[in-house]
Amino acid sequence: MSEKGVLDSNQNTEIAYMDGGEKYLYKIFKRKNYRDSFDLHRYIKDWASKYHLTVERTAVIHSVQELLDKNSTVLELGAGAGAITWYLAQNFKHVDAVEGSSARSSIIKERTKRYDNVHVTTADITQINYPKEFYQLVTLVGVLEYIPFYSKEDRKTAVSRFLKNLYHTLDKEGILLISIENKLGAKYFSGCREDHNGVLFSGIIDYPFKSPITYSRYELESLLKDAGFENIQFYHLLPDYKLPKIFVRETTEFYDLNPSGIWRGSFNDYSGSRAFLFSDPLFIENTLKSRTFFEFSNSFLVLASKSKNKNLKTRWIFRKYWNEPFIKKEYHHFVDVIKDKNQIKVKKSPLYTNTKKQENEIFEYRLLNQNWVKGTSIYIKALKALFAQDSFKTLHQINNTLLENLVKSFGTGREDLQGYPLVNGEAIDFTYWNLKEDEQGRWHFFDKKWRLKTDITIDFVLFRNLLYLWEDFAPFVQGMTKEQFIFSTIQSIFPKYDIKRFQNHIDIEQTFQSSILG
Repeated sequence: MSEKGVLDSNQNTEIAYMDGGEKYLYKIFKRKNYRDSFDLHRYIKDWASKYHLTVERTAVIHSVQELLDKNSTVLELGAGAGAITWYLAQNFKHVDAVEGSSARSSIIKERTKRYDNVHVTTADITQINYPKEFYQLVTLVGVLEYIPFYSKEDRKTAVSRFLKNLYHTLDKEGILLISIENKLGAKYFSGCREDHNGVLFSGIIDYPFKSPITYSRYELESLLKDAGFENIQFYHLLPDYKLPKIFVRETTEFYDLNPSGIWRGSFNDYSGSRAFLFSDPLFIENTLKSRTFFEFSNSFLVLASKSKNKNLKTRWIFRKYWNEPFIKKEYHHFVDVIKDKNQIKVKKSPLYTNTKKQENEIFEYRLLNQNWVKGTSIYIKALKALFAQDSFKTLHQINNTLLENLVKSFGTGREDLQGYPLVNGEAIDFTYWNLKEDEQGRWHFFDKKWRLKTDITIDFVLFRNLLYLWEDFAPFVQGMTKEQFIFSTIQSIFPKYDIKRFQNHIDIEQTFQSSILG
């Protein structure tokens, strides 16, 4: 320990772990025109660079920041290339960042050179003599899985010894934060390769060969309890902890929300060669229905403390981030579902601005708070209809109901020159994924953040629904293109729908999206 109370290593051993992008990253952080971490998005060129540069990575800290003391001295173990280090430096008193690779430590030093509260150490984190009851926060983000891989001890002994060291280095009210994949995560059943070794199903069958290893929920909790932690709170992440969008606090209250349709799209396979064995959203929906989601979530965020009285529960039950790097900064936000005086509320907050409203010549953007809507997601109903093997008959019925509700809620009473009914621009996002059906069969429209300044036709709204629904169905379809699916489905309702109109809808959507993209 130095005179500053900063962690120092007693040995010179380093871990020779690199992903090949270190030289590229180092050059970026030597640039004088580098302004802030959001500006780094323009340097993303592949998965490796995205992992190290995107601000999406910081959500694992931001999501639970309400529970963390900003005056904390933080120990970040396995700091990588500093994707989270800079954020810790901005939000906490002091950061000891430890990285096993000297090449990566050099990157962290360049990346955080403007912060005088960061100390970077190159060391094997399993060989450090940790100070007793010193740190208020210790982070292991994508690190625990490598402890047994680089150890000569058996899996359990190596991890147990390591976690006990961290237990003792935390002060009495300190928090250990762990982010790690779930070896029984839904993605690994549906065809994604194991994130660390690229082998299908290797985690599901408990890693029969030498590899970094992840754990099930039960196994991870048991390891923490064996290390002495009694106060443990799980959070569940989709698509994973690397690029997290969905955070769920583990509580039965989450299931009571009837959280239908929380996930859209296909899960990430970073090997680039996943198989598509079944629909990811429909499997997640089934785990919600059967109340087994906590066993099959793709990643865990775990908070643990030696203090039984330390609060590890966020106010929110469910949080969703809208922070893709290609979206303009001013539209990044997060959505919290909270329980407030026995009512479930939805609160929306901007990430980087102080305003909930934006406006340009095309649309208005508004983050509106609202009450939570219980019901079945129309997106789930529509996606399931695609697998119904009834020649899209069920989907046709859903689309007719969608258009009826659309005209009822937003109709202007006017038509365009070709006789298609016009609705006002607030209906731009009247889409499967923003609609729910309650127990009485009534449809509810939520998340109305966009409002076009011009009227639009109902066939264009249907076009948008089908365009993005197809993306989640395409991996399971043969003999049909996206264009054929959209065109034939719209034409089954509007027989006069033609190619020219179809192309016009593509142009309108491209204009809308280009005004949102950075």
